[in-house]
Amino acid sequence: MARGVARVGTDDLTVAARAVAGYGPTVVVKDGGRGALAVYRGEVFHEPGMPLDPVDTTGAGDTLDAGFIAALLAVLTTPAASPATPTAPGSPS
Repeated sequence: MARGVARVGTDDLTVAARAVAGYGPTVVVKDGGRGALAVYRGEVFHEPGMPLDPVDTTGAGDTLDAGFIAALLAVLTTPAASPATPTAPGSPS
C-alpha cells in the first residue's frame, strides 16, 4: 500500500482508503500482518491480522483477495439478497 498511500499524500491507511473510495463501491486495503480494512458506503471496517509465524507469504494477498471476492459473491448471489427476488425460496409469500 505504500505506493497507493504516497499517491494520495498521506501515510494513514484509513485516510488513504477514504480518499480512493469514490472510485468504486468498496475499497479494501491489505496491511500485512496488521490485517486489512475496507471502506463501504463511507463506513470503515477493520479486521486485525492473526498472530502467526509465516513460513512463506507468497500468494497471501491473492488469497485474501480470493476470500473477499468469494464472500462478496456468496452474499450477492443469495436469493434473499437479490432485489429482484421478493422472497427467498421456501419462505412464505
